Amino acid sequence: MLTTALNAAWYLSNLPGYWKLKQHLANPGVRQRRLLKRLLQSNAGTVFGQRYGFSDIQHARDYQSRVPIHQYDDLVPMIEDIKLGKPNVLTRESVTHLMPSSGSTSACKLIPYTRSLQREFDQAIAAWIVDLYT
Repeated sequence: MLTTALNAAWYLSNLPGYWKLKQHLANPGVRQRRLLKRLLQSNAGTVFGQRYGFSDIQHARDYQSRVPIHQYDDLVPMIEDIKLGKPNVLTRESVTHLMPSSGSTSACKLIPYTRSLQREFDQAIAAWIVDLYT
């Protein structure tokens, strides 16, 4: 009985994240353009944003032509700066922690986490949980 009630409460607590995702799926292109614009504006003053001219990027095609695909090793010097406490390196938002993640190309990679990144993961997991329940 208690397990059923707790599962129901967990399900209900995840509904807002599920409904938010459903709204965004109605017109994903609009959502993606708004998100790209917001991220570019908020991170234009970072080391990474200045390097690639985020303040001048208007469209996804601009981003694709200006910002090359990076391998993890390309970002290691910036991640080392983050480890030393330097702000505004990859993101304007404060890095809350560096999460170790093993990959296929190296033993350990440190992934910078921010509060907004954690919220995005939480929202995606919420939608997944509701989908599993239903």
